[in-house]
Amino acid sequence: MSILVAFTAKLKKGVEEKYRVLSAEVLEEARKQPGLLFLDRGRSVMQKRGIISVSEWVSEEDLENWKNHPVHRRAQEIALRELFETHVLKKGKGE
Repeated sequence: MSILVAFTAKLKKGVEEKYRVLSAEVLEEARKQPGLLFLDRGRSVMQKRGIISVSEWVSEEDLENWKNHPVHRRAQEIALRELFETHVLKKGKGE
């Protein structure tokens, strides 16, 4: 059974370019991670300045390894401090 992760956030005003650059760096590294089955990011159709990320992982261990990866941790710290007005993370089991 895989692990599904959905992340949504609302960007602060004026940070779109900084988010784009940081997101590209994180996506490049994420693609290399063992256990990543699917990853997609986009803009929300419901919320102005909203973003969404959906990923699927083989196991909880693979997800934890990504969660604690230095590139991902650094990006999280920057995003929470400088880029996100609000954010929500949801995790569940896939089939």
